[in-house]
Amino acid sequence: MGMYSDFALDSLEQDEFKRKKKRKNPFDIDSELNIDDLDISERQRNALKKLDMANQLTIIRALREGQELKNSNYGTQYAKNDRSSVEDEDNQHSTKSDHYSLAVHSKDNTHEIFNRVFHKTLGEEGGYEDCRNKIDAPTNMGIRQDTLDRFKKAHPKESSNLSIKVRDLSLEQAKLIAKTDFFDKYRINELKHKALQETMFDAFFNHSPIAPALWAQKSINQHTSLHVTEDGVFGSETINALNSLSAKELVIVNNSIIDMRQADYEQEKKTNKNPHYKEYTVGLPSRFDRFRID
Repeated sequence: MGMYSDFALDSLEQDEFKRKKKRKNPFDIDSELNIDDLDISERQRNALKKLDMANQLTIIRALREGQELKNSNYGTQYAKNDRSSVEDEDNQHSTKSDHYSLAVHSKDNTHEIFNRVFHKTLGEEGGYEDCRNKIDAPTNMGIRQDTLDRFKKAHPKESSNLSIKVRDLSLEQAKLIAKTDFFDKYRINELKHKALQETMFDAFFNHSPIAPALWAQKSINQHTSLHVTEDGVFGSETINALNSLSAKELVIVNNSIIDMRQADYEQEKKTNKNPHYKEYTVGLPSRFDRFRID
């Protein structure tokens, strides 16, 4: 797998997925574009239909890969272990939060955590976009052109085969950037709560890094007996505090981070001078809500 091997599935898991493929003909594009089997929202379905065929195929394949991972024996065992951990931690809390709590933590499941959080965020991002009335930089699968440029400059060896233009990025290239510049950089796999892994990855992927760190720090200080420095740095102090949350605190803190993200968006709507800002960000509140714990 070359430079992508650190987050790719191992050979046994790849063989398992290949055996479970249900597509009869890999060249049947109509079948590939059929999204009836995908567990996505109506808004996401409508957004997919607005993309050109190439972008549709890229996003659909990525979403299907993530869904297959979730439904595999590997993913099922991961979820089973996750539920066992939260039951041990807080038997008095509602089982609704079981899915979101303690991840079984080992070096071996880093690629599974990355694939899960990346595919959830990718389902919100969509394909290539270069309408200057909507965005201030060409973007593909959530990767901006300036992000790609910085990555190539910072990692010349790893990025030697990367596309120059963001519109030409493949899914695997987008994964490489997302894992290196967001998942690894902000230590997402060190978070043991699945909900927070997803919430924080999406926030860092979609915002400047200081804001998500501050949302987490303020939420900890406001809703728990813990205290962390509110410095906008997502480091060991903040990560350790998040990892020490009880199941009840997890729900409150996670949703508080979403509330602060929502408030930040509402403030941006009032001050952003782009006349199209409200129009092209109308789906953001729904995106935020999909990271809440009910």
